[in-house]
Formats: sequence, structure tokens, C-alpha cells
Amino acid sequence: QLDRIAQLYGQATQSLNIGDQAGAARWLEEISALDPNYRDTNSLLSQIKLTEELTNQYAEAERLRQAGQLVDAVRAYEAIRAANRSFKPDEIAVTLYDIYMQLAAEQLKQATTVSAVEAVINLYQQALTVRPLDAAADTARRLALTFVDTASAYQAKQWDTVIQKASLV
Repeated sequence: QLDRIAQLYGQATQSLNIGDQAGAARWLEEISALDPNYRDTNSLLSQIKLTEELTNQYAEAERLRQAGQLVDAVRAYEAIRAANRSFKPDEIAVTLYDIYMQLAAEQLKQATTVSAVEAVINLYQQALTVRPLDAAADTARRLALTFVDTASAYQAKQWDTVIQKASLV
């Protein structure tokens, strides 16, 4: 039986090496049925199942993004990042950055209050958490902050501050 298990384990690792997660899972489950404590079978099975779950979550996040449900897509991508930062990190970072910047631009066009602009600042900040040194997001965030500071000074009738802040723009 030990030879059979070793043979199955070899087939499982071969399947993993060629990217056949489903095939590897079948071999590993067979091994686990014969000997639940054989080598790292349970660990590999858990890893395959986690990868499958993350792949499904990623597909759902992509579907939401393509359907234009950007806020829900952001939640889905962020949930993936929270679960496993090493799962498609570059793709998720690029997509999150793009969505945050798109949402910020859309909300800024529709902003009619200072609090609406403050919400946009939060979106730019989120974009900067994904791409910390991005000049476009940083510049846009600073400009929005300047607007909020200027509006606050204007409401407080602090005209010197209004002139100073507005001159920065």
C-alpha cells in the first residue's frame, strides 16, 4: 500500500507541476483516503481548495467590474487581497487602482458639496494605498484637499486664508 501511495503522490506532484489543480486534488484525495497523514497531502489539498476559492472570487470580482458595479467589485477585490496577498497581486493592484481613480473622477464630476469632495479624497487615498508613489493620485488628492481647505476658510470668512489656498491652485 505504501508503494501505491508513493505512486499516487508522484502523480499528484506531477499534476501540480503542470498546473492541473483538479487532477492533483483527485490524486491527493485518494491518498488521503488511504493514509490521511501521508506527507503534506492535507496541506496541499487545503492550498488547492483555497486557490480554487480565490479563483472563483476573482472571477466574480471581474464580472462585477465588467458589469459596471465598481463599488461591489472593489469590495470583492479587497476581500481577495485580505484573504491572500500573494494571489494575483499585480493584476488586483492595477485593477483596484484603476477603479479607485475612475470612481474618484466620476464622483468629483458630480460633487456639489464639500463632503462629496471629501469622499473623493478618500478614493484617491485608497488608490494611493495600492500605488503609494503615484503622482496622478497624489496630485489629485492634494488638489481636492486644497479645495476643501479653501471652502472651509471661505465659510469661516477667513479671506487671507482663502486667497492663500486658492493661489496654490
